[in-house]
Amino acid sequence: MPSTDEKFRRVYRQDAAAIVDHDRREKLHDFLVEEETCAKEVFSALAASMMGDVTVEKDLNRAFPRCRAWIESRIAQLAKKT
Repeated sequence: MPSTDEKFRRVYRQDAAAIVDHDRREKLHDFLVEEETCAKEVFSALAASMMGDVTVEKDLNRAFPRCRAWIESRIAQLAKKT
């Protein structure tokens, strides 16, 4: 699973640490509670968002820009292989 990649986990931790606004932390609580599960949830939600899922909160996309960039980069790498 890409969401268990150590590089992804590192950017997840960076994004999570950068969320300092109390209201945003409260809104995104479910994506910040426990790293292993939450990193997978963030990965899944952001990937779904990139594929057109409009139910993903805008706050999630704004709160995890490094994670989103990592996923986009990974997709680009995989696309070049095919």
